[in-house]
Amino acid sequence: MGVAAYLRPEIGRIERRLATPRYVIERTFPDRWAIPVGAEGSERCLAIVERNADEGVTWLHSYVSDDGKKAFCVYDAPTPEALRRTAARSDLPVDRITEVRVLDPYSYASSEEAPNEKLRTRDQVPVSTTREET
Repeated sequence: MGVAAYLRPEIGRIERRLATPRYVIERTFPDRWAIPVGAEGSERCLAIVERNADEGVTWLHSYVSDDGKKAFCVYDAPTPEALRRTAARSDLPVDRITEVRVLDPYSYASSEEAPNEKLRTRDQVPVSTTREET
């Protein structure tokens, strides 16, 4: 697990704590994933959230294709295995699980401002911030 730093302004110090890994699950629904708007849809989603909590899994949000056949669901979870277990309990397909990190383009230093900066990935392999010619 990575370590995240948080500024505690009320006491003027930085606090470090473990960050839960983030994942994207790619799912395919042959007959479409339809969650109705309203009470029934809310109940379905809350049931998934409650089952996930048993494994320390948090469903953050999902992106669903217009035809409802593909979904990309974003989770915080301790392990990919925890995601697989909760998906099975909720009868949700799992095509692929990818561990991801946030790249915020609005707080990211541009290559002009920091040409020699290296962006660190979770496994600490530097990724160049400058465009490489092929």
